[in-house]
Amino acid sequence: MFALNPSQALQNEDEYKAALAEIRPYFEGEPNEGSDEAARFDMLFMLIENYEADHYPAAAA
Repeated sequence: MFALNPSQALQNEDEYKAALAEIRPYFEGEPNEGSDEAARFDMLFMLIENYEADHYPAAAA
């Protein structure tokens, strides 16, 4: 698990891959709403989504 700072983006591919690995179990066992785990899931999801938008943009249709 790596430290998350809500104002900081994932800096490189290694951090991106670490975030993907860490978020994977949350899809198998959804965290309870309002828990620390749910907050971490939300933060990881946001960081991953932003990284992908910047580094893997979807092609225009």
